[in-house]
Amino acid sequence: MRRERGKKLISVAMAIVMASAALASCSSGGKADDEILDLAKEGVKDVVDRKISKLAKISTSDFDDVKKDWAEDLDFSNGSGRYSNDYATVFSAISETIDYSIDEDSVESSTKYGEGRVRVEFTIADFEELFDDEEAMNDADSFVDALSSCSDKDIELWFDFELEGDTWFISNSEEILTNLYSFREKRIVFVPDLTRSSYGTQWYFTDDYSGDTYTNAHSIDCELYFYDNSDSSSVYYTVSYEGTLLYTSGAGSTEAYYTTTDPNAPLDPEMGTLATGEYTVAFYDGSDRLLEETSCTVVTSVPGPCDYIRWYSENEAWGTFALYDDAYVIDPDLNLSYINDYTYTDYYYTVTFNGEQVYVSGDGEYMGYYYSDYQDGDSFYLEPGIYEISFYDVATDEHVVTAWAIVLNDGVGADGTYLGAFLGLNVVGMNTPANMYYDFLGAYWCSDSEEGSILTNANTLTYRIPVSEDYGSLDYTFIYSADGDEYEPYSYVTGSDYAEVQYDDQGNMYYEFTYDGTVEEGYYRITVEADNAVDFSVFSVCQVQ
Repeated sequence: MRRERGKKLISVAMAIVMASAALASCSSGGKADDEILDLAKEGVKDVVDRKISKLAKISTSDFDDVKKDWAEDLDFSNGSGRYSNDYATVFSAISETIDYSIDEDSVESSTKYGEGRVRVEFTIADFEELFDDEEAMNDADSFVDALSSCSDKDIELWFDFELEGDTWFISNSEEILTNLYSFREKRIVFVPDLTRSSYGTQWYFTDDYSGDTYTNAHSIDCELYFYDNSDSSSVYYTVSYEGTLLYTSGAGSTEAYYTTTDPNAPLDPEMGTLATGEYTVAFYDGSDRLLEETSCTVVTSVPGPCDYIRWYSENEAWGTFALYDDAYVIDPDLNLSYINDYTYTDYYYTVTFNGEQVYVSGDGEYMGYYYSDYQDGDSFYLEPGIYEISFYDVATDEHVVTAWAIVLNDGVGADGTYLGAFLGLNVVGMNTPANMYYDFLGAYWCSDSEEGSILTNANTLTYRIPVSEDYGSLDYTFIYSADGDEYEPYSYVTGSDYAEVQYDDQGNMYYEFTYDGTVEEGYYRITVEADNAVDFSVFSVCQVQ
């Protein structure tokens, strides 16, 4: 039976001095030394093999109080719960590098005092040599592979023994374990080489969604995304303007969001937006390896009405106009980044459907939702037709902008055709200056006897745009469709032409575009392009009956 270790009544320092002196002067030698050496061999093997239960059987009883904790602490198997899989893998590999040599000449024992000791020289891989090796620190497996290249580090420990009755026990097992396995306290940070991963970048909220140009931007936003499950916690990014570094983020940043309020932001003095020029975002991993570098261009211009709306969930969008098909919601939002950089949001909006006001929002609404639930019908989708959404300032009731949603059901409008869904509208395109925008909204169709988007018995067909200034030559194209059902109505094309500004007797300016073919019943679409057009400046549809 093992006995409890008695409390020492003298200081630790004095005890060590006396014990050393006693062992030196009263060494039993012979059998006691042999017993200690045999026990040391068994104990060292249990320590290296992390056989805590076996070590406890040859240790003094005080080790029983901590043996469970040590068994858990030295369980380096994956899934043990004590360590992450990475740490468990690394600790297990480090422990496998431990070797030892028992200095048999150092054994000392005294049966009179019931104490003995022997020196054990351990070696262990000096794994801290790998901390500056990017390849080794890529992940746990790379670290383990590199351990064999490490030099050895020496750890000298004394195994102390106490005689209990006729049996020797190791008396400092916890001290030995603490010193030999101190590597558990080291913080090992892996920085994966993300250049090996699969990833890409995406700019958000650009002018055309998938491009890399911002107009009158108060912010730019670029994301680095991974196609796999790579650990991106070490990723950081830099933002540069025209080659000059502006900003460096902290770790764990995969979305580069840079605004006019960020450090060193270059500003347009008149617009208060980010200055015109090229902005470059570069993403790096934790070892400063470049992952991706991409640039965007910021331009400034006096914003026009078509800049004030941002559509969501639409099929197609053209500035203040958007097309929806089989939609349960339309959603034109005020693009506050163009209006006031989100410093003021107190707006409200109205919805007019086919000429009748059907909805008025509450105050503080700049997102112009309108759902099919707001209508009386049982259909899941919004009724086909033209929805006019007008935004106003709550404080002044001043009109801000109007947007139009053309809603189809199963690809056709209320009259059962695709082209008929646009009747009565002049769809003005993107990048249209304010004067041109409002001039083009006022365009109209006419024949030799009437005006309107639906003409009867027309022998001629003209599209006229009264204007406030000369916009130069405007290119135009007419397209004819007999039934209006074709999504891309190219059944008959008269070709392209151009028109110059004209003046009436009162000096008023206008453009006139005349169809030069035989006017037949059906649908006619005109597309007009100015020099600054993005795809088109305006298109409109009329029906001849």
